[in-house]
Amino acid sequence: MTSTNLSENSWFAWSKHVLMQLERDSLCLDQIKREQIKIREEIAALKVKSGIWGLVGGAIPFVLGLAVYFIKSVL
Repeated sequence: MTSTNLSENSWFAWSKHVLMQLERDSLCLDQIKREQIKIREEIAALKVKSGIWGLVGGAIPFVLGLAVYFIKSVL
């Protein structure tokens, strides 16, 4: 083998290695993106739930206040 052939073979092997790494990294990146989307969806659901619980938490004192007011006005 000549040095040119050896150099071309090592360059081919290196380029093949780099392409394999890029494909592997692309797959990992796709998986991370899917997980990120799932986390965003979970955060959105938690925001909705916290809003509902906040509404319920604010409505309870209001309803109790109305009940006390009506009870006092009747008696």
